[in-house]
Amino acid sequence: MKKTLSANISGIVFHIDEDAYDKLNHYLGSIRRHFSADEGCEEIISGIEGRIAEMFQERIKDNRQVISIDDVKEVIGQLGEPEQISGEETYTKESPGTGPAAEKGPKRLYRDPDDKYIGGVCGGLGAFFQIDPTWMRILFLVGIFAGFGIVLYLILWIVIPKARTTAEKLEMRGEKVNLSNIERSIKEDIQDIKRNLKDLSEETKDAFKKKSPDTNDNALRSVLQAIIAVIGVIFRIVGAIVGVVVILLGVLLLTTLVTALFFGPVSIGSPFNAWLFSCPHFFSVLFTAHWMTSLATIALVLTAGIPLVVLIYIGLKLIFSFEGRFRGFGIFLFFLWMVGLALSIFVSINAAREFTAHRSIRTENVFEAIPSSTIYLDLDQQAGQMISVNDYPFGMLGLWDTSQLESTGDIRGIPRLRIREHAGDEVKLILTKESRGGSYFRATQKTENIRYMFSQQDSLLRLDPFFSFNRSDGWRVQKVLIELLVPEDKSVEISPELRRWML
Repeated sequence: MKKTLSANISGIVFHIDEDAYDKLNHYLGSIRRHFSADEGCEEIISGIEGRIAEMFQERIKDNRQVISIDDVKEVIGQLGEPEQISGEETYTKESPGTGPAAEKGPKRLYRDPDDKYIGGVCGGLGAFFQIDPTWMRILFLVGIFAGFGIVLYLILWIVIPKARTTAEKLEMRGEKVNLSNIERSIKEDIQDIKRNLKDLSEETKDAFKKKSPDTNDNALRSVLQAIIAVIGVIFRIVGAIVGVVVILLGVLLLTTLVTALFFGPVSIGSPFNAWLFSCPHFFSVLFTAHWMTSLATIALVLTAGIPLVVLIYIGLKLIFSFEGRFRGFGIFLFFLWMVGLALSIFVSINAAREFTAHRSIRTENVFEAIPSSTIYLDLDQQAGQMISVNDYPFGMLGLWDTSQLESTGDIRGIPRLRIREHAGDEVKLILTKESRGGSYFRATQKTENIRYMFSQQDSLLRLDPFFSFNRSDGWRVQKVLIELLVPEDKSVEISPELRRWML
């Protein structure tokens, strides 16, 4: 049985056995003695302790809560002994990671807080791929004009963690996290702070060298503090307002997407006060194969749903100003979005192939001599029931499904009517049917399968309110155009229902 002690390392309490505690205490004491004469001693030791705490956390598991002497030896072996740090080095920002102490190690992707304009994404990507971050920023600017840059940047901003500790900044650059590199990195940061303070001091001296250092300096400091405080409050208020708007927009779009995908048609609005759209209905007539319908649904959920969830999360961050660390889950979320994007491209390419060929069939119908000087046009109410609320799966396209997602049934569409005069004595009706397909043969088949009826009784011409085609043909932009050619000495009277429906 071994005695167990509690040790507070970098603010985290660990249970550690007595032998391990003695060895770790001796190791930290040798580190403190080694760096005691160095500038920034406390910062260096704090960075080393933070790395030790991270390494201990990685070794704690559900069935093992005590740090053993083997764990301490392994940590010391990775960080190295203070005596292994050779000689005095020059720490400059111009050449980080190029000296002998910059030993290479595993690389991880982080956002770089020291090289950022917005979120540090480009700086982190530049460090990870060892290229100038300026090129990454140029790529994102090009992506903004291409339509995906903003969404991609926001997703990366959310899923990539920020490099907060010295160890994480070393991992970001692919440098080994040991005593030498931790010391070098912290001293580089100290040199940066000194340089910035020196520059600020020089600018302050130049700006106020003609003014009294007592009166003017205190007054100016008070004014600057007040201005900074006001600006901070304004930014927080604006951020909260933007956050609320972003959350409302994200929730509205996400609710619309979920409703259209799983709970029924979404009301859009139309001349009939109910233009509805349902993704399952639309996919079922766009793709003749069931597996393509399922694939399209998955692709839409991933490519549209994930960015909307991220949008809501950004709104929450703007309101509550919290720092979320997704790490593995965030990367997994980004991977799923990329999978959805790949599926969307695959589905889009396969769908586009079914629209490559176009076919048009034109038939001419000549009516018997109509003695009346007026031709009456009306809808054939007997040809089909007018649209009901339940028949609106994708009314935005002017198409209605009579089969209600069954494997058999018809798709109905609205024909278009055009009336023109001509020099002849006969009344002609020219019917033009159009459709597309994956080949000229299939486009011809689908065009021939379009059905449309009309009838004539004396001077009354009744037109069906719909054309129809088989559900199994799929939607291939089927159209029907009715051209009525009327002699110059005859007039046409159109019923209000037909005028509202077809013209």
